[in-house]
Amino acid sequence: MNARQRQNKLSSITIDDAVNHHAWLRECFTLELKMRLTCSQYEYYENIYHCALLLHQIADLSDLELLFSAKCSGDMDLGSGFDWQFLFLTEPDSLKQYALSINRSDIAAWVDNYKTSYQEEDMDGWLSHTNSYYGVKTAIQK
Repeated sequence: MNARQRQNKLSSITIDDAVNHHAWLRECFTLELKMRLTCSQYEYYENIYHCALLLHQIADLSDLELLFSAKCSGDMDLGSGFDWQFLFLTEPDSLKQYALSINRSDIAAWVDNYKTSYQEEDMDGWLSHTNSYYGVKTAIQK
């Protein structure tokens, strides 16, 4: 599947159906991260954000390391453009506990650094805006 095909598939996945595509979203995210890090002129650069948005809404804590790998990849665009909100799959204390349970003190420290931002953020507003930007629907429109 090429980047355009991945973009089209991402556009077809609704929030209600995202969990049924969870494994594919993880694979797509990994591939998109690789493309972003190896191809400076990658045309489909927003695919990774779209994947992150859908993964965020699945809210599986096991995706935390994958999402963190993009935010902290060393790539300037991802470092600044990859919304920190994507990583908050749950509230900060549970997220930190999970990070510590998988021996990721670096992620736990990151969560601590962003805890106040999370508490001050209108997460529902961010999610609504971001879903709108990517055209993500709750369910398939009939």
